[in-house]
Amino acid sequence: MFQRISKFHLWVARAFGWIGVGCFIVGIVGGAMNSVPGLEPTHWLIMAAAAWVFGILNVLLGLEESIKE
Repeated sequence: MFQRISKFHLWVARAFGWIGVGCFIVGIVGGAMNSVPGLEPTHWLIMAAAAWVFGILNVLLGLEESIKE
């Protein structure tokens, strides 16, 4: 009934997770320094949340494909 999730979906989810961590760190450090490293600190935090959501969606898409097979 269930197949394994493809490595592509897991790799992309892991990449989005690390991208989210990087954006989160830049947002926290930018907010603590009270400076603007390219974008406002809140924008970095929003991008981190979006990256994590895309990672979770990628895992869900991989699960959906594994259930269809």
